[in-house]
Amino acid sequence: MKSRDNFATEGLSGTYKQVVFRQLFGKTVLGKRPKRTKASTASQNAITTAFKEAAMYAKSILIDPLIKAAYKLKAKPGQSAFNIAEPIILKRRKLARSTAPAIMAR
Repeated sequence: MKSRDNFATEGLSGTYKQVVFRQLFGKTVLGKRPKRTKASTASQNAITTAFKEAAMYAKSILIDPLIKAAYKLKAKPGQSAFNIAEPIILKRRKLARSTAPAIMAR
């Protein structure tokens, strides 16, 4: 259900019981709470760790206003500099991981 100018949920984010409030493009969106049914596998844990490291690195490099401005220029409407920096860092990490065994074999 869609409503306009709902002052009760405006700007709200987080969870309440089984409802999740999110902010997308300046609007509040409601959804169901995600459920985890199984324990994480080793590969899922590795991906989670990679995302955490990429997020920390992206936050650290975006402290510099010049770097942040450069990433913001690449951003489309609705994207932040962080949204652009994080995937680039993940791709670099994946490339470094895939080329490392080839270099070690030499």
